[in-house]
Amino acid sequence: MQILDELDKLFAEKKLPLKKQEIVNNQTLYQGSFMAGPGRKVPFGIVVINGEGVVDFQITFKQIAYLTNYSDKTQLLEVLNELNLTKAFYYKVCLANDGEVLMKTMAKTTEDVRPLYEMLVVGSNVVKHVLEEVEKITGPAE
Repeated sequence: MQILDELDKLFAEKKLPLKKQEIVNNQTLYQGSFMAGPGRKVPFGIVVINGEGVVDFQITFKQIAYLTNYSDKTQLLEVLNELNLTKAFYYKVCLANDGEVLMKTMAKTTEDVRPLYEMLVVGSNVVKHVLEEVEKITGPAE
């Protein structure tokens, strides 16, 4: 549990208001959101495998945008591919079957959880770039 304790301390230090809950398969979920622009909240989740030493984690940014006009799907996929190649860093920008644009990454962490936090911060900046490009096709989210 030391890794989770370190995460809790870091999130408290950074004043991140995250909801924490234990989920299936010995994992812990942290949920929050950030302002990606005026009136534009983007939810995110961090799933950490409970354990000691080195553990896996996944960060997911959800509801970044929605494709509602499926005639634009090819154009959007081309933009997402370009973003994955140029601006997404270690994140992967995806189009879900329901039209949701989301972004995620997976990595490992130790008791030094600062790199996980830094990946979260970088991800929030990447989301802003993704929004800028994707909304040229999908239009602003409602």
